[in-house]
Amino acid sequence: MNFTSAQKQELRNGIENCYQSHELTETFKERYHNIYQAMAKDVLEQNGYPKNADIEKGDIDVKLSPKSSYDSYIELIERDELIDNQEDYNTKVKSQRFYIDVILSNIRDIQIEFILKDDPIAYLEKNPTEEYLSTEMEKRFSSSKLIEHLKEDQDFKNEYLEEKAVEEGIDDNVDINQIRYEITEAKVIESYDVLAELVLDNGYFDSGKTVSTFLSQEFYQFIVNNHLYEAKVEIQTDPEELQEM
Repeated sequence: MNFTSAQKQELRNGIENCYQSHELTETFKERYHNIYQAMAKDVLEQNGYPKNADIEKGDIDVKLSPKSSYDSYIELIERDELIDNQEDYNTKVKSQRFYIDVILSNIRDIQIEFILKDDPIAYLEKNPTEEYLSTEMEKRFSSSKLIEHLKEDQDFKNEYLEEKAVEEGIDDNVDINQIRYEITEAKVIESYDVLAELVLDNGYFDSGKTVSTFLSQEFYQFIVNNHLYEAKVEIQTDPEELQEM
């Protein structure tokens, strides 16, 4: 079917509106899934993302635009006789699916652009690799903060402190809260790589938490709860003091 100027303009508007639609983009991702995945992975890697970054977790958009003018699609529709007659025209000129099929049947004529809304660090904050988490743990670890958490932990007092007190000659029946002590040193007993692996295995980031949030709110408690520490304790209470009480 040959089109009038008015019909060509109507088809041109349909093609243009289709290019701006979310439906075209989503259909492209589905229909050319492998191509989309490969291209997106390349773009992420070229921009400093981890090699195996999850495209679905990355904040990434894809924008489709024609390499040439919209008129090239009108020529294609005429040449390939994709519209047979006026009745067919009346149906297809209003059909988004028709325009999508026309556009995606000629993928080589489509300019595909990826838009990254996150930078690599923002991605890693939400989806850390073992290497990234390990590095951040090591940078942020503070012995004094671990000591603060140990002083608040009842298991530490009941097990670690009590054992040390008995070694110093204090009766094991003494109320542990009556013993004065000082934690002079505290450190982790595993490598940061192992710590990172344990945290990731526990699924800490599956619910949308970030590395920064974990390190500021849960890092030390994770170490304490899992007994991943070693501490030096000085008992400052004289056993004779307790006997006199």
